[in-house]
Amino acid sequence: MGTCFMMAAISVERLMPLEVFRDRMGEMIRDLKACPRAEGVPEILMPGEIEARAAAERGEKGIPVTLPVLRELEAIGEKAGVGRLV
Repeated sequence: MGTCFMMAAISVERLMPLEVFRDRMGEMIRDLKACPRAEGVPEILMPGEIEARAAAERGEKGIPVTLPVLRELEAIGEKAGVGRLV
């Protein structure tokens, strides 16, 4: 298939105190975000940042669903005897 991956679990505390690691990571992230950006790139993002923002927004505003999905969920709820929540 031409696909491969590797996973590793590292106990940071065996290499350095956790607070030192956090400080170093924070510094590295600040340095990376301060780098010049390509034209049209508004922000440098770290892995997981988009997902964390989406989770926070959904926690505050709810999970967006399309009208067809909402109707399907309502139909399933009706069959299960669940009243409408909205």
